[in-house]
Amino acid sequence: MDQQPAELVAEVDAARRAIVAQLHAHPRCAPLPEAPVTMQQLRLLMLLRVHGPVGGHQLARHLDVSMPTVSGLVDRLVERGLVERRPDPGDRRVRLVGLSDQGHAVVAEYEAAGWGAGEEILQHLATQDLRALAQGLTALAQALSAHATDAEYAPPPPAP
Repeated sequence: MDQQPAELVAEVDAARRAIVAQLHAHPRCAPLPEAPVTMQQLRLLMLLRVHGPVGGHQLARHLDVSMPTVSGLVDRLVERGLVERRPDPGDRRVRLVGLSDQGHAVVAEYEAAGWGAGEEILQHLATQDLRALAQGLTALAQALSAHATDAEYAPPPPAP
């Protein structure tokens, strides 16, 4: 009997949790960056990595926090050299927040944590399974893009 969508979602979630736990316990898992950030700061950095420079009001709306909270987050990240405030070329009254070079490097470190182990493990999958996984992850990426809750947060096209 075919599984219902809710059952499949539960199965995917269980697999995701097992994968995350096992990857981070794997001996080849990269350590987390030496420049630790809070979860809220990491969310902000990842938002900027995916969407590029955005204004404070957009950050507050996307993170579901107040403007003073965003200002404090940004101030601390500016002090650490992870983000920069830039003028908005379209509206001189608006300051955009974007990743600095150091911020890009920290985000790359977080993204790489665990990937060494993941890449090694993927090499052991049968070609058929690897093809199915690639197809499923591509579908997930497309669904995320198609269901962006706010058009201004639609992700940029993939790099060539």
